[in-house]
Amino acid sequence: MNLSKRIYTAFVLSAGLWCVAIVAAPVLYALGGAGGRTFAEALYLGFSRICHQLDGRSLHLFGAKFGVCVRCTSIYFSFFLGLLLYPFFRSLDSGSIPNVRWLLVAVFPMAADAALNDLGIHRSDELTRVVTGSVAGFIFALFILPLFLEALKQLFIRRNLQGDSRYAGQAQ
Repeated sequence: MNLSKRIYTAFVLSAGLWCVAIVAAPVLYALGGAGGRTFAEALYLGFSRICHQLDGRSLHLFGAKFGVCVRCTSIYFSFFLGLLLYPFFRSLDSGSIPNVRWLLVAVFPMAADAALNDLGIHRSDELTRVVTGSVAGFIFALFILPLFLEALKQLFIRRNLQGDSRYAGQAQ
């Protein structure tokens, strides 16, 4: 397996574990017991650094909210889906990213939904949060993956050139 595929596989597995952790929080909390609740609370604490976790804006499982709100859940799960589908549309070695205008397609609806809600012009609901988060997460994957792959490949190549034998022959 070449370096791009190894990096891609690790990235997809990491994103998948992230998504599992989002759903694991309510499952562990519902299972109860000192260990389950303690681990769930640690997940909630970790996710609180990146998400407001408002109960009314979160999906629930077994009576407990997901680790992040519905918009963040949509972003992360569609990002994961984007990563999984990426090799069907582009080579892992291409290094190319889509036109930057696609970032506007990703961010503008989400920003507009949030801003219009805050201004009282439009009431953001679960559906708009899921749709705008899903669009953003999927498009983010198309930008982040090739940049991530290229950055790590350059790191491995640079280490190879500096004589670090741990990476010899892996920069193909």
